[in-house]
Amino acid sequence: MGPTSSDISGDQRRHTSQPISITHYRAEIDGLRALAVLAVLLFHAFPQTVRGGYYGVDVFFVISGFLITGIIDARLAAGNFSFSAFYGARIRRLFPALCLVLTAVLGYGCIALLPSELSRLGADTTAGASFVANLWLWHQADYFDRASSAKPLLHLWSLGVEEQFYAVWPLAMWLLVRTGRAKPSWLAALTAASFAAACLTHEGTARFYSPLARMWELWAGATLALGKPRLTAPDATAAAGLLAILTAIVLPDVLPGVTGSQAPLAVLGAVAVIAAGQKGALNRRLLASRPAVAIGLISYPLYLWHWPLLSYAYILRRGRAPAPFLAAMLLLASAALAAATYFYFERKLRFGRQPARTTRALVTAMALLGVAGAGIFASGGWPMRFNGGAGLDIAALNDAIGDGVFTPTPDMQVQRDKGFIDARIGRGRRRVLFIGDSLLFPYGPRVQALFSAGQLNVTALFLTGPSCLPVAGLERRLAFIDCTSMPQRLQRVLQAEPIDTIVIGGFWQGYPGDSPISRGGQTFPVGSAANVAAFWGNLQDLTQTLVHDGHHVAFILCSPNAPEFDPAAMVKRSLTGVTIAHGFGGGVAKRDIAAGCAASNGHLSAIASQYGATVLNPVADICGPGPDCPALFGSGIPKYADDKHLRPIFVRDHIHFFDQILDH
Repeated sequence: MGPTSSDISGDQRRHTSQPISITHYRAEIDGLRALAVLAVLLFHAFPQTVRGGYYGVDVFFVISGFLITGIIDARLAAGNFSFSAFYGARIRRLFPALCLVLTAVLGYGCIALLPSELSRLGADTTAGASFVANLWLWHQADYFDRASSAKPLLHLWSLGVEEQFYAVWPLAMWLLVRTGRAKPSWLAALTAASFAAACLTHEGTARFYSPLARMWELWAGATLALGKPRLTAPDATAAAGLLAILTAIVLPDVLPGVTGSQAPLAVLGAVAVIAAGQKGALNRRLLASRPAVAIGLISYPLYLWHWPLLSYAYILRRGRAPAPFLAAMLLLASAALAAATYFYFERKLRFGRQPARTTRALVTAMALLGVAGAGIFASGGWPMRFNGGAGLDIAALNDAIGDGVFTPTPDMQVQRDKGFIDARIGRGRRRVLFIGDSLLFPYGPRVQALFSAGQLNVTALFLTGPSCLPVAGLERRLAFIDCTSMPQRLQRVLQAEPIDTIVIGGFWQGYPGDSPISRGGQTFPVGSAANVAAFWGNLQDLTQTLVHDGHHVAFILCSPNAPEFDPAAMVKRSLTGVTIAHGFGGGVAKRDIAAGCAASNGHLSAIASQYGATVLNPVADICGPGPDCPALFGSGIPKYADDKHLRPIFVRDHIHFFDQILDH
């Protein structure tokens, strides 16, 4: 979230006595920022109602590019531009509220979060304090990444993009002015090239977090700042711009499944509104109105405060969205905190009598926050908070959460490519390929145990992709992986390796899920019976082909899964901390597990019977004897890393159902 127009007037008074023409746009830009921040807040609080509210961030980027470029251009023209003054003003504008929010979020995390959760928050704090949150979140994005609602500092990604722009753009502008190339035509060309590059970026997380994929939005505002267009119909222009922004906010994306496809609409709308300026009566009466300007003035701290409050509500409610009334109250609390931050903290530091000393103090405070976050991350989330008594149980649960699901074993040779994992272990002449989704790779520790004991008589290969199966026509394209390529990857392995046995496993009951399936040249709608039938038909075709080509096929049947298995659900959360939940470690009735697996197991057994394949049932090893499937083993240790993925510590010694395949 970049500067408001109030930065301009404040910085202008401090650095130059000459008027800056861009301040003419002050009031309606505050109003436009109010519209953008309200869109983001309403989207986060009521995502099913304000479906495109995230486009408010695109509007912010345009405003930031416009204001910053206008400030730099005016001061360069006046001959009084100073890099130190520019960055000092940015620090005094951005650091006060951010330091306050980071301190509050991290401090409350020490009370309300488990060590594993606090450790990740510590890393997020360091990334936020370093203005690289977008790059850090981009690096983290994969199947086992935390849900966005469990990241109280997720929203700092946009601040990272803007600050990275601020880091390089003043020097670039200075060079453009020195070489006579600071012209709207040059910036328009850069904007077009950046937009084309963003459109060609196929990875969803890169399109979202990469500063290069977002640069065109900032440059669109910069182009406007240098162009200073003269409009003959400002009211019509402003109306068209507002309509474009509201259309992007209210309506779903024009390209289904492509988040961000309406960003050009929001960006062009913001450009039109800013270009209309105060010449248009619509801007003067609506965006320059006192309520809109008031919200615009506090929009930066409002943006900073709102998401941590909502995120902690999600966390305390175990991932459930806050009810509408609670969400509304949290937004009102955000507004109160934002107003207090702006009037009683931010302004006092921004416009104090000793700006140089204030700047140094703010830089020091931000650095200390970054160090504190790194220290908490390195310590594993301050686990000594739970030493003694029932805290030992909490520590055991904490160790289990997300434990090593996709972690290679010591003797595995591993290659990663576009979200897929290729691994091998063993030296036997016969080769066994394990292929499937994220439920398959956690069986690696058992293969490692056999290898370490000298009992692995084959070479075991793993080809896994989160949420992916090697079934043709599965058109599942996620932000971190494209599952449509898995059948081709299987064929490459079969062409390169003399594979004897192919073991296929996954979260069968989750397919086809929300993925369309193509079969026989036709794509079937999600949720339809034809879509389900197409999935199993394509798996049947794959099995027939593999068996015909001389491979033995084995299916791992449906694996037990239930919310009760999730160690994160075994704690009770409240405003004052976490304790052991009532019924900690309770199991699930096997009859319930069987009922949930009946449909997929029926399909797998029928296909296996038809083509002479083998079925492997993991239930006995996972659940043991008795009518229930316990969530714990040994001395109260969770078996699962979440609600469906087994932990390495359990798999290594307790899973035996596929040993026979590896023993001859």
